[in-house]
Amino acid sequence: MRLLLISYFFPPDKLVGGYRASSFCKYFKKKNIEISLLTSNKVISEDQDLQKKYNLSSVHWVKRSRLREIGYKFKFLAFLELFDLDKYLFFPDVYFPWIGRAIRKGKKAIKENNIEGILVTAPPFSCFTVAYKLAQKSGLPLILDYRDPWSGSPFISFPKEFIKKRHLKLEKKIVELATLSVSVGEKCANMIEESLNIPKKTIEIIYNGYFPEDIPKNLFEKERKIFTISFVGNFYSAHQSTFRNFAKGLGIITKKHNLTEEDIVFQYAGSTSRSMIKRILQSAEVYSFLKDLGYLSKEKTNEIIQRSNLVFLLYPKNVDYALPTKLYDYALGNSHMLLISEKVDHWEVLDDINQNYTQALDKPEDIAEKLWGKYLKWRKDELEYGCDKVKLRRYNRKNMADKLANLIKERIPDSKE
Repeated sequence: MRLLLISYFFPPDKLVGGYRASSFCKYFKKKNIEISLLTSNKVISEDQDLQKKYNLSSVHWVKRSRLREIGYKFKFLAFLELFDLDKYLFFPDVYFPWIGRAIRKGKKAIKENNIEGILVTAPPFSCFTVAYKLAQKSGLPLILDYRDPWSGSPFISFPKEFIKKRHLKLEKKIVELATLSVSVGEKCANMIEESLNIPKKTIEIIYNGYFPEDIPKNLFEKERKIFTISFVGNFYSAHQSTFRNFAKGLGIITKKHNLTEEDIVFQYAGSTSRSMIKRILQSAEVYSFLKDLGYLSKEKTNEIIQRSNLVFLLYPKNVDYALPTKLYDYALGNSHMLLISEKVDHWEVLDDINQNYTQALDKPEDIAEKLWGKYLKWRKDELEYGCDKVKLRRYNRKNMADKLANLIKERIPDSKE
């Protein structure tokens, strides 16, 4: 069987959206599914080694829309987004100029490669539009991969009801045409089902996972002299309120128990604005506890996680529908996790792998209580780390890709078998 995979982003793009698509490509071949890729990433179309690495039968490159890049450069897109005017001008999103070019290139790819089905991952949801038009014209089965909700997304603001209806109308048409729809988690699937008013549990779950090669090659001991709390990755605007509550919680215990930088440290590694981090930590009077690690290599990141006594994840309300890949980095790093949020569905993964973690509500007082409790356990050498690595293997990207491949083969008969 050969599929046309439509993915706007694809490695070596720095955006993580491409890694899910690349994991499907990498492992589908052993399931006798070949992939022709339709993408906006020019690099992959010119690099034979990358094509071989991801088992791509062919690559069809379509020039990117520069509207987003130009819009932010000259500030007009930020202005339009501030007042939700972008929804009046761009449909279904700012990448829409790519649609026509991608459809033309997709038609050619289908004809040249004897394609038997179309697999598309989004956002951007312009890709769904491309896949829908190609499936309509060719009569080929359509497989949808939702990395985020569309009409039901908490991050997409519709200024008028008629604009939301326009998005809903198109999304419903696409979902109704699809042979199979998958999503990254149960809550994401529920948000899609509720926004479209379609039967519950019609969307299959394929979690994000980790690549087997991400397993750390070296082992490091935990910090024993200073209680070390670490966060590796980026804070986005939606996380700032929860990070502010973490900083306040840290401030509560350092003041109440007279802790100094010799007792406790907060390490950060990533590319988030340091001025934002500084401002939040200073307002909580804990900036002196920060150890800025800069931006680290994968190997150094693994070391930092393993040496830490506590690593934390921020789950602000409405941002908790997808299981972040950072969670796997933490699980592989023999960690104890602090999860700041209400409990969410995909934490079942943590229970399934017997991961040691602690939940704190998104409130400074509760965060402070949990931090102090972990600190006391650490001082007594009673803080527990790690997970069941055998059970964790279920969630590597190969197994996730195999699960999707099996679903596809159930829904789409292979003409060669």
